[in-house]
Amino acid sequence: MYDRGSRLIKKYKGELLIGIITTFLSIILTYFISIIFSSIEPIMFVVFALGFFVVILLGAILFNQKRLLDAKFKQVNFILRSEFGFTFNQNQFFKRQQHFTIEKKEIAHTFVNQVLQELVEKKFNQDSSVNELNLFFDSGTTITPIFPLLLNLNVQEMKGHNFHIYTNNLAGIDEIHKAPNQDEFNLNERDFSLIPGQPLNKYRATTGTSTQKFLNAMWASQEKSGKNIKNVCVLTANWFLLRKGLRRIAICARGPGHMDFKKNLFENCNFTFLLAPLGKLLPLDTLGDLNDLLPDKEDKYECFELPKNKCEQTVLVTTYRQNDSPSPLFNFSIRLRENKKSENYILCEKNFEYRLKCDRTELAITEFPHKYIRVNYQKIF
Repeated sequence: MYDRGSRLIKKYKGELLIGIITTFLSIILTYFISIIFSSIEPIMFVVFALGFFVVILLGAILFNQKRLLDAKFKQVNFILRSEFGFTFNQNQFFKRQQHFTIEKKEIAHTFVNQVLQELVEKKFNQDSSVNELNLFFDSGTTITPIFPLLLNLNVQEMKGHNFHIYTNNLAGIDEIHKAPNQDEFNLNERDFSLIPGQPLNKYRATTGTSTQKFLNAMWASQEKSGKNIKNVCVLTANWFLLRKGLRRIAICARGPGHMDFKKNLFENCNFTFLLAPLGKLLPLDTLGDLNDLLPDKEDKYECFELPKNKCEQTVLVTTYRQNDSPSPLFNFSIRLRENKKSENYILCEKNFEYRLKCDRTELAITEFPHKYIRVNYQKIF
């Protein structure tokens, strides 16, 4: 009995301590009030004491909960720092991963299992003149969910004809390493090459001068080889501007080297896929329209409007909203879906209707996770 009581006291030591301190403080405060008002009825003394007890106890409970939560997040941040070298508050990639999360995963599944697989089979596996196929994948949270799915890409015939995957996406490589039993997949980590460059922790990507030198050396080597080599790039962006009544698309990016990387790939690849959740497509005509929406402390975006001469080889992979959708993007979805006058891109035939996984109260923050877009969405869309 004594041992059981000792264990209970040890287990609830913190709660007992809070209770004792709260009781003591409430009695002391009530005593001071009785001195100030000279005399106080016993019943009022009890009422004051109970009132102070409740208020102090609630304050102590809230403080204790904050202390416990802080301790929990310290553990979480310790794990993040140990495994990835950053904490939640320090890393923009980690924060952006929470935006359009489910929609990005569904886009990844559709792109790999239908769009990319069909391209590999029809354009390359059946074309014996192709000597080499290179896939280039951009960095970013829209592209990262693609990587574990690539392990099951059916490219067995192409692997005998120099098939390669290149990326500057550090988070994507991490996703490959998380996959168990890589021997059971069609591809493994040896089929992926990490493009050299400065490793930007904030974006989980490599960029910079050495990145550009690597790509330029590759293009020069391909030209000298005289072989029939096909290059396919998969790009994303912070935002895509759909200008001139949705007829022209432009890439918006910021951060050292990001735009240079995207432009280099686009200009030198035979096919380009642009991947984006619907909410990342903004019907704005100028870069200034976007930058004017940004909070004062945020860096401004760069913009690259894709040239018209590669329209048929530039495919936008995104989502639509179903007819009964309560989404604030519903009307924009209809306009995009019915757009037949695009001048520098085409819409992917595999674009699909995405059903929002949230209730009406969460619609705005789900479709517009960035506050500066959310508060201006009626003006933008």
